[in-house]
Amino acid sequence: MKEARMVMREMLFPCWHYGGVFTPGNWLFNCNLQEFAQRVSIVEALHTAGKISTSQAIEQLKFLWEGLEKGYYSLEINKEEDS
Repeated sequence: MKEARMVMREMLFPCWHYGGVFTPGNWLFNCNLQEFAQRVSIVEALHTAGKISTSQAIEQLKFLWEGLEKGYYSLEINKEEDS
C-alpha cells in the first residue's frame, strides 16, 4: 500500500533536478516551489472543468501561496545568501 502511495505522489508531484546554486535551503525551497506549481495546476484544472467555483479556487490559491511564503521565510534563504 505504501508503494502505491509513493507512485501516486511521484506521478502527481514530480520533482525535477535543481540547477541553481546548491544550499540545503535553496534545494528545499525549490522542492516546495515545484509542489506549489503542481498544486496550482490542479486547482486551475478543477476550476476550468467547473468542479470548483472561482471563490473556492481563489481561497485554495491564497492558502497555497501562504504555505509557500511561510516555507520560504522559515528556511531563512536570504540569510544564507548574505553569508
